[in-house]
Amino acid sequence: MEVRLLFAFWNRARQGEIQELFVSSGRARGNDVTAPLAAYRQPGIYPSMPDSLVLIQHGSYLIVDLESQPYIDRGDLVLYRGVQKAKLFTLHRLATTHTRLRLMEVHARSLADSVISFNAVHCNVSRTETEWFKDRTFLLEELCLGSGLDPEPPITSLLYSGYALEEWCGVRKFGPNYVKLRTPLTNVRITTFVCNETEVKVIDPNKMEVIESVGCTVREVWI
Repeated sequence: MEVRLLFAFWNRARQGEIQELFVSSGRARGNDVTAPLAAYRQPGIYPSMPDSLVLIQHGSYLIVDLESQPYIDRGDLVLYRGVQKAKLFTLHRLATTHTRLRLMEVHARSLADSVISFNAVHCNVSRTETEWFKDRTFLLEELCLGSGLDPEPPITSLLYSGYALEEWCGVRKFGPNYVKLRTPLTNVRITTFVCNETEVKVIDPNKMEVIESVGCTVREVWI
């Protein structure tokens, strides 16, 4: 169904009928990095099907139920992070200028071109649907070493942790306990379209706002 929706989107695009919601070219300026991202509204391919949100970034796509993203018109996304039955979710924040600069340099380098970007965002993925990707290369860890940043937890957690854009994935698949957050559209890297998941990774953890936590508490740890 997601592939059919994507083909329907491009057919409309060729006819000049797409509805643009948000487009950013991204930028890297010192300690602030934003990602290139385009967001479009796609009507359902049959009458009872709701509209979808199509996200495009460096060869990756995500198709999301538009109703699950109520802040899209304000340039923000809602993220879900399931923690199964854990009672505590640790949200790492960047406290020092050194760590922030080095981490943003890693993201800037990984966004330098579309090939590096696509491989970097999938570099820790290992599943049947992605066997033809350059998975398990841990390219981001190589970029960390090149930027003078030790690729150990919690840095690797910041680079590799995934967040869902639809509630079912965060709550039913990885729940029942979960955290609901909000972040700018330009603060995410999209991945795993081929796995029928709505997963993204976050660039700057300081740009995430906790909206709600269900069944668990949130502990902020500054590194």
